[in-house]
Amino acid sequence: MRKGTSLLKTVFLLVLFLVTIQKITGSSDFTSSVLGIFQAIIVTAMPAVIMVAGIYMLIRCLFR
Repeated sequence: MRKGTSLLKTVFLLVLFLVTIQKITGSSDFTSSVLGIFQAIIVTAMPAVIMVAGIYMLIRCLFR
C-alpha cells in the first residue's frame, strides 16, 4: 500500500514540477517539446501503473 501511494505521490510531484517549469519558462520550443514528450509518457503510462498497482493490491488481499 505504501509503495503504491509513494509512487503516486512521486508521479504527481513530477507532473506538478513539469507544469511549474512550463509556466516559468513560458513556451520556448525546446522546453515545450520536452514537456510534451514527458506529458505523453505520463498520460500513457499512468493507467497501466494504476492497473498494475490495483491488481497487485488485489492479489495481496486475496492471498493474505
